[in-house]
Amino acid sequence: MSMSPTFQPNDLLRFDKVPVDQINRFEVILFDPGYSDLVEGDENIFAFRIIGLPTEVISIIDNNIHVNGERIDANSAVSDIEYLPSRDGVSEWTVPENHFFVLGDNPSVAYDSRYIGPVPFDRVQGMVVGVK
Repeated sequence: MSMSPTFQPNDLLRFDKVPVDQINRFEVILFDPGYSDLVEGDENIFAFRIIGLPTEVISIIDNNIHVNGERIDANSAVSDIEYLPSRDGVSEWTVPENHFFVLGDNPSVAYDSRYIGPVPFDRVQGMVVGVK
């Protein structure tokens, strides 16, 4: 699962619909990736952690995340995770206006912004506020 160990396959996520301007870096959001061909007949909603905010430059250097050239704080939610560039070798992204750059907590299997690109604000369904 792309968000393990934070979430497990049978976890139920509780979320709030909040304005995107109230969602901060490291929050986990639910969003519609914009396609429904992963599982026929199912609506696909992804849950990933926000790393990049609009206009920021996100890079992966030596398996660490950098935002605008600065390594993410060692006390952050993702400080112990080793991230790799995308499978096609891209290791730097500029986040467009009105978008978030999201990453999974289990990067070896996460199909996150490294592959699907930044998430448009209008696809955000809500922010995760609890798990059961």
